[in-house]
Amino acid sequence: VPGFSIQPARDVPDAPYLRQRPPTHLLESETWIDAPLAEVFDFFSRAENLGAMTPPNMGFEIRTPLPIDMREGAEIDFPFRLGPVPMSWRTRIDAWEPGRRFVDVQLSG
Repeated sequence: VPGFSIQPARDVPDAPYLRQRPPTHLLESETWIDAPLAEVFDFFSRAENLGAMTPPNMGFEIRTPLPIDMREGAEIDFPFRLGPVPMSWRTRIDAWEPGRRFVDVQLSG
């Protein structure tokens, strides 16, 4: 069932950033897509597709030179707007299992 929840943080993924700054809450989101896993993974694992998943009025762009070598440790920088407020965001890939899953962690923003 599509949707999301915000719950007190309990089973937090093990990541250096989260060990240094333990969260109080965890946002979890789930979306079901009727397509083969390989096709879905390929789309979501390409940083250049982030803009296609972001509302146009957020002014999203990727500052990191493309193509990005997606792997554990890869970092991606992107600015966007939240209403009138400009923001910069940096994320790092903390887990990379091609064809199965990846985990990205917000480093700043």
